[in-house]
Amino acid sequence: EAFKPAADERFTFAGISDRYTSSSVLSSGGHGVVFRATGERSGTEVAVKVATGALTFETNARFAREREITLALKHRNVVGANDYGVIFDSRPFLVMPLVTGPTLDEAKQPQSWSEAREQFLQLCSGVDYVHKKSIVHRDIKPKNVIVTPDGVVKLLDFGIALAAHHRRITLPGTFIGSVGHSSLDHVFVGKGDPTDALPTPHPKDDIVSLGIILYELVTNHSPWVHICSAYDKIGVIPKLL
Repeated sequence: EAFKPAADERFTFAGISDRYTSSSVLSSGGHGVVFRATGERSGTEVAVKVATGALTFETNARFAREREITLALKHRNVVGANDYGVIFDSRPFLVMPLVTGPTLDEAKQPQSWSEAREQFLQLCSGVDYVHKKSIVHRDIKPKNVIVTPDGVVKLLDFGIALAAHHRRITLPGTFIGSVGHSSLDHVFVGKGDPTDALPTPHPKDDIVSLGIILYELVTNHSPWVHICSAYDKIGVIPKLL
C-alpha cells in the first residue's frame, strides 16, 4: 500500500528514530511530503522530505537525482540538502535546513520597484549559481520561492531538476513542470500533439520562468492573461490553465 501520511499526524521515521523525529507536516506534493523534524542528537530543527506513493522506477530515479543535486548546492539563495537515508520499505528521504517564511505567492506584494528588484535579483543569483553547476530547475514558480523573515529569497524544490549528465526519464507527450510558469516551447509541444517529445531542458526555460515571476512581482498579475487572448484560437493555453 502506498505511503500516505495524514496531514496532522506525528510521524517518527521508523528505523532511524535515533536521528530525526517529526512534529508536523509542512507541505506535500505529487512526489513527496515535507515534515518539520528535529535531529535527535543535534536538537536542530530541519525539514525532511519523504517520497510518497508507489516506489516506481521513476519515483526512485527522480529522488536519487534530487538527492545528488541538492547535496551539492551551497548558496545563500538556494535550499540544498545536508543528509539523506531510507525509512521503512526502502522509502528515501532528504534532510534540508528548515527555512521559514511565506512563499512568493503568499508574501505581500512588493510595495515598490526597488523591493521587487531586490527580491528578483536574489532569485536570479540563486538560479545563476544552479545553472553554473549545469543544472536546470524546470519548475521555478512563486510556490517554490521562500522569502525569509529577514528578507532572504531562497529557491527550493529540485524534485524535477535535471543535471547535464542525467538521462531523460520523462515519457513522450508528458508535460512536466507548471504551465503558468513554463516556456512556450513546453506548453505548445507540437501544438498540442501528445505524441511529440518534449524539448530538451535548457537554462533558457528557467530564464523564461524568471521573466514571468518578475512580471508578477511588478504588476501583481500573470502575463498569461494577455497571452491567452492572443492564442485563444489555438485553445491550448486556456485548456491547460
